[in-house]
Amino acid sequence: MGKKWIACLMALLLVCGSIPAQAAAPELTSQSACVMDADTGEILYEKNAQQELPMASVTKTMTALVVLEHGDLTATTTATAEALATVDLDSTRVGFEAGEQLTIDELMYCMLVYSANDAANILAAAVGGSVDQFVAMMNEKAEELGCTHTHFVNPNGLDADGHYTCAQDLAVIARAVNQYPEFAKYSGATSYTLPADNVIQAGWQIYTKVDMLDKSKQTYDARVYAAKTGWTTNAHNTFVACAKTADGSNVIVT
Repeated sequence: MGKKWIACLMALLLVCGSIPAQAAAPELTSQSACVMDADTGEILYEKNAQQELPMASVTKTMTALVVLEHGDLTATTTATAEALATVDLDSTRVGFEAGEQLTIDELMYCMLVYSANDAANILAAAVGGSVDQFVAMMNEKAEELGCTHTHFVNPNGLDADGHYTCAQDLAVIARAVNQYPEFAKYSGATSYTLPADNVIQAGWQIYTKVDMLDKSKQTYDARVYAAKTGWTTNAHNTFVACAKTADGSNVIVT
């Protein structure tokens, strides 16, 4: 592995506290990691990259991929009580109500900028017909991509038995969704203002949870153009990023 890939890995994982800023090599304390060439799929670096682990909100990269493949971003959908019923009220959510009318585009911003679990479930029901059917589509897509260490139970990443992935599979999923320019539009945005709808009379603003995208943060990195973080009690910190290096190479880091 060339020095430029080591430097890229160090800089990108620094935001998660995985390695010290002055380290000379990627001596990671994280359980697993993978760096992939986004153009060729070549693995440039790995650490326990096939270890199955809970994934938290990086789950939403696959949710986004299935939505982008099968959904209409301009379509309007109505939030249902069924879709919202399995969202932990103490988890990250916008607070959408049953009967609220939203576009798929608005929901994608909420899911990938703010990591809203209610937005993920509403998207799943809208695109799959039900949350369960959408999850089946996620697993079918994982199999199609050759992800042999991945299984989804929900579209949001909340802890659940049998919900896991590995760093290598996550990189494969990120590479696939990164083929859609809309993914970078959503997951690279630092904020979004929700417009008024049939329930909310005045829109409100949401902000990214990825400090690497925010120019006001110490860990901002201009090379990163799309990223998703995650955290749950079981998964702890999870991370995926798409970046372009100084020589123009595209990399995926998980």
